[in-house]
Order: sequence, then structure tokens, then C-alpha cells
Amino acid sequence: MSRKLKWLCVLLPLCLTAAEPVFRIPLDGSVQVFGSGGTMLGTGAVEGQAVYSEGKKGKALKIGGSAEQGTAVEFRKLPPVNCAAGTVALWFRPDWKKSRETCIISARDEKWKGFRFYLLRTAKNGLDLSVCSPGQVQVFRTNPMQTGQWVHIAFTWDSGKNEVVLYLDGKEAGRRTRPGAHKTGAEEMSLALFLGREGKVLSEKCGSGLYDDVLMFDRALPPAEIAALALRSGK
Repeated sequence: MSRKLKWLCVLLPLCLTAAEPVFRIPLDGSVQVFGSGGTMLGTGAVEGQAVYSEGKKGKALKIGGSAEQGTAVEFRKLPPVNCAAGTVALWFRPDWKKSRETCIISARDEKWKGFRFYLLRTAKNGLDLSVCSPGQVQVFRTNPMQTGQWVHIAFTWDSGKNEVVLYLDGKEAGRRTRPGAHKTGAEEMSLALFLGREGKVLSEKCGSGLYDDVLMFDRALPPAEIAALALRSGK
């Protein structure tokens, strides 16, 4: 392969990431939420102590801990988004301490209309990704993430295809299609987003690791854009 073609193969995926997220949560020393052009859209609520460490892009927030001294974040009143299709992406450095169920990220529509997603590490060290819209499309796989190692997590859903896809470090890690499950139309919804588990957040089932640069898009990004996003997000 010529040098020119090699550079084209590198640059093309980067060009495909022109789409802006509906919102970005950099976690760069705060829990502020930003929209296109850097407009601040709001601020999350931290329960527990906000501890920031070196991340993949600036700072990262530590989520999880014990039931007595844990940290979680919830984001309310996010900008309305069309949930018929979407992509969520983030950097995560796990701190697995026990074989237990751990909620990495979850969200639901504020008005309980039936839209919800969550990504869990199961008690048997698997990954459980579910998008309910309102029927559940669920992806299972063995958890390859290692304590202390950064991984780029992304997942997409598409109600038109009734499909959910999980990506790790820019590569497809699981896919599931369930005909007729997703019926969400073009109506925009305000979401409640949780880094960790909703409800009793100071829980051993909450988070467990460092979180950085959480993004949400209102379309299912194709594989090339997911790969480019993982490459662009790293140092």
C-alpha cells in the first residue's frame, strides 16, 4: 500500500466524525453538560465526594465505592432528544473489587414513556447492555475490561432496525436484533442520565471506576465513526 493511501485510510474515519453530539459531559473537574459550540446546558448532581483524577482527556471523575462512602452522578433536565436512534460513548477505567453486579451507565425518559437503557457488569463478570424502547433489546457478552485499564465504550440503537450494537475500543463487541421490539417514534424526550445506578446511588452496585468524556448522539453512528471517535478521544 502506498504512503498516500495509508494516510487516506487514517484520515477518512476522522473526517466522518463531523456530527456533533446532542450533549457532552467532559467531567473535566466538574459535572457540567455542554451542547454544540460549547454552550453550557446544565450541571449534574453529585452524591458523595467528587474526586477527579487524570483521565483520557484532562480529568476524570471517580464513581462508585462502598455503600457508606460512594459517589454517583445524576443528570436531570437534559436537552430533549429524539430517542428513535442514538449513540452513547464514554471512556471508562474500571476498578473491579468483587464479583458483583455493577451499573456502569443508565438513563430513562423523565416522563416514564418507556424508553430506557443501561449497561451492567454482571455478578458473573459479563456485560449486559439493554435498550428498551419500549421492548427490550439486550446484548450479552463476556466482560473483557480489566481493572486499571482505560476502555472506550460505545453503543448504538436504531428503532427502525430494532437493533442494538455494543463497541469496545472502537470495535464491535456484540449485536442483537429483535424484530418489533422498538416502537419509539420521532417524539423528543427529556432524559435522566445516571453514572452509576439510579435510586440508592451510594451502593456497592454503583459505578466502580473512572469516567471521562460522556457523549450522546441522536443517531446510530456507523462503525467507521465509532472507530474514529475512539481514536480521536484518546491522548
